[in-house]
Amino acid sequence: MFRYTAVGIGIAAFISMFFSAIAGLAMGGDTGRMLARQFIVMLAVGVGYGAPAIVWLNERMATWAKLVIALVPGTVIYTFAAWWMGWIPRQYGIWAVLSFIAIMLVLTLIISIICGYVFRGMCAR
Repeated sequence: MFRYTAVGIGIAAFISMFFSAIAGLAMGGDTGRMLARQFIVMLAVGVGYGAPAIVWLNERMATWAKLVIALVPGTVIYTFAAWWMGWIPRQYGIWAVLSFIAIMLVLTLIISIICGYVFRGMCAR
């Protein structure tokens, strides 16, 4: 049941962002370009985190290796996308940039650990 809910949320998010991008391109201007850029970023980050997740099906690979392979591409893509979008506070100096990246890495790891426990519990049932 949870899997279908997660897929449904992903599909709804894609449709919402897709129509926002179409509306943004139609309206033009800075806001319109921002909506279209956010759609591109959403696709890139979704593929960056989603595609490498296939490694979780490999039973012979160590869990730490699966974690690295599943998280690194998405995190790198997100970091570049955040830089491109201006979400990383470059105007406040190097410490703000490094702090943002460190917080992003810690939160990604925490979310991954929580998801791992949830999915492990679902598989045990």
